[in-house]
Amino acid sequence: MNIGHTKQIQDMAEAVLEGRQPMITGEEAKKALDIVLAIYESSRMGREVRI
Repeated sequence: MNIGHTKQIQDMAEAVLEGRQPMITGEEAKKALDIVLAIYESSRMGREVRI
């Protein structure tokens, strides 16, 4: 079990219930996702991918 993700999910649920921003916003999460997707594309294409 990944405790980090569990805490993030719990914080998101609490943020919704409390009407506040979560610790990690969607905008910040998208940055991490863009990096991961670029890594996959770079591996698939065999070249550097700029983000």
